[in-house]
Amino acid sequence: MWIMRIFISKIISPTPPDLNSVLNNKKLQISFLIFAALLIFLGRQLDTGITIYDDVYYAQKAKEVLNSGSLWDITFAGTPAFDNPPLPFWFTALAFSVFGVSSYSAIFSSALFGTGIVFMTYRLSLLLYKDC
Repeated sequence: MWIMRIFISKIISPTPPDLNSVLNNKKLQISFLIFAALLIFLGRQLDTGITIYDDVYYAQKAKEVLNSGSLWDITFAGTPAFDNPPLPFWFTALAFSVFGVSSYSAIFSSALFGTGIVFMTYRLSLLLYKDC
């Protein structure tokens, strides 16, 4: 019981934390940045789903990769298509196999990589402007 009191006293402090200490917390900054980026990248599907031709085109290619079972034969409507590198289709096909075929799983890998780019930009800004 005394362990629980110590644990609760550490979580719920009697004095509220200073706003500057909360805003300067690096873990909180990174968590907010990643959450906001995922919300922006994945939230666009709430309104309309996939309506852009390119997204539909790439999702169809990934769906055909998943259905054929061959990672090297990229096709669109049954005809071979060699106009794009296969890695994005592999990631989208992986998302299709994990989450099922939907508009969210079609853009899931793009959203993850976009969030990774936002995080890398944050880290680069810390390296470039560490003296400011």
